[in-house]
Amino acid sequence: MEARGFGGAQRTWARQATFSRLDAWVVLGGLLIAATAMAAAIGAGTWNMVFLGQQ
Repeated sequence: MEARGFGGAQRTWARQATFSRLDAWVVLGGLLIAATAMAAAIGAGTWNMVFLGQQ
């Protein structure tokens, strides 16, 4: 099994994962879209918390 890498030294990533400003903008954009959709549903009176059951 050692020949296949099992039980050998500690494994490492091929390269370190990094996050850039673009990643932060994508996350913020997704949150903005979700907040806009929620605000539109609440404003239209169609917001329904499904997991609370029928209201």
